[in-house]
Amino acid sequence: NVWILISLVITPLIVMVPVRLLNFSAFTATGILVTAAMAPTMSSSIVLAEQGGGDPAWAVIMTVGLN
Repeated sequence: NVWILISLVITPLIVMVPVRLLNFSAFTATGILVTAAMAPTMSSSIVLAEQGGGDPAWAVIMTVGLN
């Protein structure tokens, strides 16, 4: 299915460019790439951001932007 290919391969490859250009820490870069590869539902993004010590407000912004 083309949507699976886009979600699991193409989107993380596209997201990898700004992650590398902005020199995020390894933990932040990994979190961004994992979030880019998963289904961006509101609850899972916020929970992952909070559990990882991130900013839940950014999780909401990224979720709204990806949907």
